[in-house]
Amino acid sequence: MHQRGSKTSISSAAKRAYWWGVVPVAALVGASAVWGLATVARGPAGFVPFVHNPTLARLAVGALSVALVAIALGLLYRSRAAWWALMALNALGHLWYALGCLFDPGLDKLFAESELLSLYPPELLEVARQFLFFLLLLLGIVFTIVIYFATRAAFRFDRSPAQ
Repeated sequence: MHQRGSKTSISSAAKRAYWWGVVPVAALVGASAVWGLATVARGPAGFVPFVHNPTLARLAVGALSVALVAIALGLLYRSRAAWWALMALNALGHLWYALGCLFDPGLDKLFAESELLSLYPPELLEVARQFLFFLLLLLGIVFTIVIYFATRAAFRFDRSPAQ
C-alpha cells in the first residue's frame, strides 16, 4: 500500500469522480462517436452549420467522430489533454451550432423542407432560430460546467497540501 499523500496514491474523491463522473462522460462521448460514424456510413450527415457541401459535411462529422473516440479513450486513461479537449470541444461545438442556428442560411432550407414548419409565418421561424441559439448556448455553458465539476477531482486539479 502507498502512503497517504504519496504521488502514486489516488484519493477516494478522485476514485469516486472517476467512476461516477469520468466513466459516464466517456461512455456518452463514445456513444456520440458511434452515432456520428453510423451517420456518416449511412449517407448525408444532416445539418452541419456553415458547411453546405454534403461530402465535406460527411468528412467533418467523420473526423469529429474519430476525435471523440480518441477523447473517450483518453478520458478512461485519465489524460488531462483529453479532458481539456473535451471541455474545448463541448464549449466551442455548442457555440458553433448556436451561431449556425442564428446565421446559417442552410437552416432556412431545412425549415422550408419541413411540412409542419412551412405552415408558420417567417417571423415565427426567426423567433425559433433565436430560441435555438440561446438554448444551445445555455446547454453548452451548463454541460461544460457540470462536466468540469463532476470530473475535475479525477484529474487532480484541486491540489491541496494533503495530496
